[in-house]
Amino acid sequence: ASCAVTGVFSWDTGSVTCGGTATFSSVNAGTWPVTANLTLAGGASGNYVLTPATASTSATINKANASATPNANSKIYSAADPALTGTLAGFLAADNVTATYTRAAGETAGNYVINATLALVGVLGNYNITYSTALFTINPAPQSITFGALANLQSGAADFGLTATASSGLAVTYQAAGSCAVNGNTVHLTGAGNCTITAAQAGTVNYLPATSVNQSFTISDGFASVDFTTLSQQGANGVPIATPTQITMTNQVNQSSSAWFPVKQTVGNGFTTQFNFQISSLPATQVADGFAFVIQNSADGVTALGPGGGSLGYNGITNSLAVEFDTYTNGDPSVNDPNDNHVAVQSNGAAANSPNHATAANLAINASPGFTLADGQLHTVKITYNGTSTLTVFVDNIQVLTAPVNLANLGLANGGKALLGFTSASGAAGEQTVLSAWSFTAN
Repeated sequence: ASCAVTGVFSWDTGSVTCGGTATFSSVNAGTWPVTANLTLAGGASGNYVLTPATASTSATINKANASATPNANSKIYSAADPALTGTLAGFLAADNVTATYTRAAGETAGNYVINATLALVGVLGNYNITYSTALFTINPAPQSITFGALANLQSGAADFGLTATASSGLAVTYQAAGSCAVNGNTVHLTGAGNCTITAAQAGTVNYLPATSVNQSFTISDGFASVDFTTLSQQGANGVPIATPTQITMTNQVNQSSSAWFPVKQTVGNGFTTQFNFQISSLPATQVADGFAFVIQNSADGVTALGPGGGSLGYNGITNSLAVEFDTYTNGDPSVNDPNDNHVAVQSNGAAANSPNHATAANLAINASPGFTLADGQLHTVKITYNGTSTLTVFVDNIQVLTAPVNLANLGLANGGKALLGFTSASGAAGEQTVLSAWSFTAN
């Protein structure tokens, strides 16, 4: 502090000065009393005594400018928060001012404000503090899809479920292209060809869309073991009766029925098909009439069904070939059965088929097959076609007959395709005919 002096002789002017140390009553910002201890100085100061030697006044300590600025930060959804930081400026080191940085609450992807909270509170009044904010961003998390390869199948395979998963735990959706369709996560095959399934996860506010994953597989004609409830069925008087593992074609008198695999199969290049049959007698009636395995491409499609009785349900179906297993002797000239236990192959090419064994429709017949059709036992049939000229029928691993056959004469659909199935009938006499374990493989 400085002070003015009076009482100094003119010749000592300039040789006596006054000064001292002023002490504020507080170190904090504000207007406070000040006390100064004064002394004389200069070459002539020893000639004088300063009275009084102290002085009092008031003075102001102004607030210092300071700031607290958080740093922007971010994380990926579901990760732990990183440490939040920032910058303090303008504060005296001796004041030990510190900052805690916190963000607004929330874990959904988006932006949240970061604020600074300062301590020590007791010294903050000494500063003009500028508080800034920053953004904390929660970014959507990436996700991926795990979708394994799909095996090649036959067109008759049962519907199957898809099991792709997303790393986010969100539900995966599917789309199908080619010879297949998808409903939810269930795939249905619509025919031979190729199928591509696309697994996708569109993302949410918290997850980015996943990269879609495709899996493709080949569908060949055929079926390993048909579900009989999926066959297209026609009939009268309560038949057919289907469960997944078998189908009852007749179980009383005066019935006729047909059951067709609903998708045309490739037969023109050759095939092998196999099935079981069991024919049992009914109380108080003679056994009749039998059943047939039929290949057809008629305009009636899966609704095709001919008359009952000796017609065995296939009579009149155009563009067809029937392998009949006949259990009744129909002496009618329209049938000409040799006996009540024979196997035959019948076809009129593209014209209406006929069960008449005395016409050109009969391509082969075995009236002594070496076993009894209607013995109530389970029998296994295998039918093969070499794709050009020969159809062979086996029963219980015994070759029963061979017929000269060229299925191209049936007027097959494009690609050599046709419907496959069974017809059966009873008349005034009846039987129970049950089929099971049907499979088909195209060459």
